[in-house]
Amino acid sequence: MTTTVLLLKLAGAAHLALIPVNLVAPSRLRYAESLAGARPIVRDIFYVHAGYIMPVLAGIGALCLGEAEFLAGGSPLARWVCGYLAAFWNIRVAVQLLFYDREERRRNRAFDVAFTGLFAGLALLFAAVAAGGLR
Repeated sequence: MTTTVLLLKLAGAAHLALIPVNLVAPSRLRYAESLAGARPIVRDIFYVHAGYIMPVLAGIGALCLGEAEFLAGGSPLARWVCGYLAAFWNIRVAVQLLFYDREERRRNRAFDVAFTGLFAGLALLFAAVAAGGLR
């Protein structure tokens, strides 16, 4: 097993590990309390989007665990998929750093640093694989 394949499999496991985090987020961040005054359609959209990320994470995790060799292989499709995932996680890092409330991030510094580091690491890994820098 190459280093790239191992790293992609670890990335797959990391994606799957994010699923339970998304299951505890509603209570930890008090979604219901925060959305109590929102219009029903806004609440519905929020919950659908919050829930929809879990199958996305599961699919990416399964892809990385089950097809790490393919992703590491350097075919045009594999490079495109890795490039897309690099963009996906780069955008998530930008959202974390530029959009999320700074005071909330400060209050939850350990989580902020851990998630930002994880997302940046995923972005870097996928970008390197997409560019052909890891084999």
